[in-house]
Amino acid sequence: MGEGSGELKRIVAAPVARDGRIYTIDANQRVTAIDIASGKRVWENKLKAANPKWDEYTVGAGLAITGDKLIVASGFAYVTALSLADGKEVWRRRVDSPLSSSPAILGNRAFLTSTNNDFYAIDTDDGEVLWNDQALSETARVLSSPSPAVTQDILAVGYSSGELIAYLPANGRRLWTDTLTSTGRYTPLSVINDIAGKPTIQDGIVYVASHSGILAAIDGRSGARIWSRVFGSRQGPVIGGDYLFVVGTNSKVAAFNRIDGKIAWVRDLPE
Repeated sequence: MGEGSGELKRIVAAPVARDGRIYTIDANQRVTAIDIASGKRVWENKLKAANPKWDEYTVGAGLAITGDKLIVASGFAYVTALSLADGKEVWRRRVDSPLSSSPAILGNRAFLTSTNNDFYAIDTDDGEVLWNDQALSETARVLSSPSPAVTQDILAVGYSSGELIAYLPANGRRLWTDTLTSTGRYTPLSVINDIAGKPTIQDGIVYVASHSGILAAIDGRSGARIWSRVFGSRQGPVIGGDYLFVVGTNSKVAAFNRIDGKIAWVRDLPE
């Protein structure tokens, strides 16, 4: 399957699957297609770095499937489309800094974030940058590969600065901005404001958690907070019925009423 994480390189991208194949990217930015039934390698493609120095260390990358293409956001500062059939490059687009998020797909658009908090909307047909934006730069971050959350009406993007920015997916117009940073600093890790997990959108409401300790439900149209709680997480909230389930940075899992944010229960995770 390729090279695993090491001192200078990290695997943060989850595999993706379609039609009996699973696609992975390793710490050396080598993309591999595996037949699920047999475990045999179907093809592989070793991506090249935009900067030769990045061959020595890579953090980031993410995968997404759209149509007959595998969209690869690489830690080498390229967005690349590979053919699902044989792994051959369809197009490649260089960006300004290594990419840190798994792409979110809507129609023929891929949305992704860089380690420098640059954001790009890419045409999946030819790799053209349709629009881009930038949040505040923040070097302290969690090693993860979160995807933006997108519907036809709203694109919610979490950044390592703790900013949550909502855009119109079609043209990138900012709808609103919120900052999920905690005023109380209880541990050295709580100063990391990163929104390290994917936001969740349901019924026009954006649910999101930051590493520094804010869990919030936000109106997708106005940007007004419906409720917020002190509960830090490195993962995105998951909705089940009327409840929001969140794994905390405190080694606890909690269920919140997603309407008013009241805590239904909290449990310790096994060590």
